[in-house]
Amino acid sequence: MIDTARYFTYAKYAELYGLGYFVKEWGYAIKPWTDLPLVPFIYGIIFRFLGESRLYIQVFNLLLFSSSVLLTRRIGDVLFGKGTGFYAGLALLAFPYLLIQVPQMMVDVATMFFLTLAVYSTINALEKGTLAAAAFAGVAVALAFFSKYSTWTMLSVLAVVFVIYARKNMQKALKTYTIIATLSGLLIAAVILPKLPVFVEQIELLRIYQAPGLRKWGESYLSTFFFQIHPFVSLAAIYALYLAIKERRCEAAIALWPFLLLFLLDVKRIRYTLPLFPMLALLAGYAISRVKDAETRKFLAGYAMSFSILLALFAFLPFIESLSIVNLRDAGEFLDTLSVEEVEVHAWVPPKTSYNPSIAVAMLDLFTSKEIIYNPGPIIPPEKEKILRSPIRFTWEYEVPPYYRRNSSAEVVVIIQRQYNGMPTYLEQRVSNLTLLARFNSTIEGLFRFRTLIDVYGPAQISQAEKK
Repeated sequence: MIDTARYFTYAKYAELYGLGYFVKEWGYAIKPWTDLPLVPFIYGIIFRFLGESRLYIQVFNLLLFSSSVLLTRRIGDVLFGKGTGFYAGLALLAFPYLLIQVPQMMVDVATMFFLTLAVYSTINALEKGTLAAAAFAGVAVALAFFSKYSTWTMLSVLAVVFVIYARKNMQKALKTYTIIATLSGLLIAAVILPKLPVFVEQIELLRIYQAPGLRKWGESYLSTFFFQIHPFVSLAAIYALYLAIKERRCEAAIALWPFLLLFLLDVKRIRYTLPLFPMLALLAGYAISRVKDAETRKFLAGYAMSFSILLALFAFLPFIESLSIVNLRDAGEFLDTLSVEEVEVHAWVPPKTSYNPSIAVAMLDLFTSKEIIYNPGPIIPPEKEKILRSPIRFTWEYEVPPYYRRNSSAEVVVIIQRQYNGMPTYLEQRVSNLTLLARFNSTIEGLFRFRTLIDVYGPAQISQAEKK
């Protein structure tokens, strides 16, 4: 996804200039758009100490996804009885949309994990009533708070958790909850106060741009809950509401509350719903566990999970592989086979195109180990009013990092373009004495405005070496 460019850029700042620089310059030299710092900071730690490899990011997100499945199972067993969690965990594997998010360098899977961790650790602390459990929950809540702005609303579910446990033992619940709230509040204040103007500016941008945009950019509930999620899961979750009323299980309100908020706020963007997928899986697991016949339970959970995995592998994945965005990956892998240290990248699109082509450079960098030299050429943006309303407005407010800018050239030249006709004269002159080494032009016409067609040029002898 195009947003990957932001998270990769944040992490690379930490890798090249250090974690202290990241903390000091977040919101200043590092422009954060509407992103919170936790997940980019973790990505930066990975780059800094393990190396700049997409594989490490994929493994990290896979661990968070797997941990989310395990946490969902644990929450299900605690709230609804042993055995429920097993089916809830299986249900979380029946979300095709979620499965294809795991390998991406985004923040959604990490946000899902930290929100689920905050819910579980709070429940665990209220169950045990120990200082250690409450302290851990306080840290988990703070981590969820700094994962993504959308979690601020979702964390209100912790108030529902408190009310449910207060009915059992008010004094114990109040003491534990006070410790959690105090510790998380102190940690949150310690991060926000030194950079208060940065957070205020982000919140204002969310208010005037993101909030109105949610009414225009989104998917239908039908698409989200009956295509991106296996219908069995959504139907089971609906049936769970009937069961909760019948069995008087107020614990179901914990899983239900965040969805009520989304419906009331009319949020239809699936990426804002994704962190709540474990809550939906909990409701589905609760319903499936109440089916009397064991074979039927296994069939419902197993079929939904298996079909979703097959759908992700044989429908979603082939579709993604047909998009022009894969050209960035293929070009990056090709560049790594060449015997050069640096590559010179140029990005251009026709005048007044809706996105800034510079954003594609960081995305290419994610897929290659070569040093990139990039100095933006002449770019004609669309009208200001059009930019302000654009769903990819951030591409025009993205500043090319200084580590790409060098007054030098390289043997190999990469041209990222939206279309093949009408290349600017300065680019034609730049590659006039070079050989076309490779062309990556997979695309589906007319589907997305963001298109990356890539040509790689270099000396003829490099081309001959590759043929051998």
